[in-house]
Amino acid sequence: MDLKNKKVLVVGLARTGLATVRFLAGRGARLKVSETKPAGELEAARKALADIPIEWEMGGHTVPFFGDVDLIVVSPGVPMDIRPLAQARRKKIPVLSEVELAFRFLRRPLIAVTGTNGKTTTTTLIGEMLRASGKSVFVGGNIGNPLIDYVGTPQKEEWVVAEISSFQLEGIVVFRPTIGVLLNITEDHLDRYSDFQEYIRAKARIFQNQGKEDTALLNADDPLTFQFAHRVESQVLLFSAQRPVPLGSFLEEGAIFYQEAD
Repeated sequence: MDLKNKKVLVVGLARTGLATVRFLAGRGARLKVSETKPAGELEAARKALADIPIEWEMGGHTVPFFGDVDLIVVSPGVPMDIRPLAQARRKKIPVLSEVELAFRFLRRPLIAVTGTNGKTTTTTLIGEMLRASGKSVFVGGNIGNPLIDYVGTPQKEEWVVAEISSFQLEGIVVFRPTIGVLLNITEDHLDRYSDFQEYIRAKARIFQNQGKEDTALLNADDPLTFQFAHRVESQVLLFSAQRPVPLGSFLEEGAIFYQEAD
């Protein structure tokens, strides 16, 4: 993905937004930033980016500011359905999440972990398990350092483990984890989604680009995660902390394996 001299708008300037701006600047992009916070609340961020030429919009998002760019990268806290983004899509301007942008520069296998509860703990534990087995690993994403920070490094680690939120998954296009983990789904973020089904669909996007050589790791104890065993294109591995999983007809398809958690 060539970003040199492309005009790129970063929407939202929290920790992920700052990292995204620095990555894009390093790739030769021309930067714009839009933030709802007023200028007085962005003094520290602007000082941190003082060495980068940036066209600023503060105190709100406007349609004209979003309309003359080649690419828009959206931070996780920004809803994807705001009017300026909708208008940009109508003009065929690509709108990506930070993890989608990062994935296009990622050169290592990715384990992506999502779910309503337990993401941080599980992501951290997977990282520790890989280290204990002698592997070098980067752990980050929605915890620690953003994924966009990692892809700007030499990427010497053997594995990448990233916590991924539903907000980040809203803006993916080709994002494709080698192993996608869906822990559980319960009602959450209904202030952002129109209903619970929309939230479920956002979580399911973690599997949408996987192929048969990839793996979907699903919680067999949660009926909302277990349902995706029927739907994904990837190999399915079930885990359960409570009971054996009835494989039934799935064994005939060779699609599902079972591992009982300790």
